[in-house]
Amino acid sequence: MCVICRSKHAKGELLRYVCPSAGNNDTALVFDEKQVLPGRGYYICSNPECAQRLARFKVRRK
Repeated sequence: MCVICRSKHAKGELLRYVCPSAGNNDTALVFDEKQVLPGRGYYICSNPECAQRLARFKVRRK
C-alpha cells in the first residue's frame, strides 16, 4: 500500500524508501532500489504526485 495515497499495489510495483540509520542526523529518506536495506521502509506508488508529497513526508524514528 502506498503511504501517501493509500492505494493498494503488489509489493513489486511499489518504490521503497528507508529511514537513514539512527547515528545519521539526516532526515531525508533513502531510495532502496533492491528493497533490502535495513530500517523502516516506506512504500509509495509510481504516481509522480505521491513522489512530490513524499519529499515533505515527516520521517518517524523509533
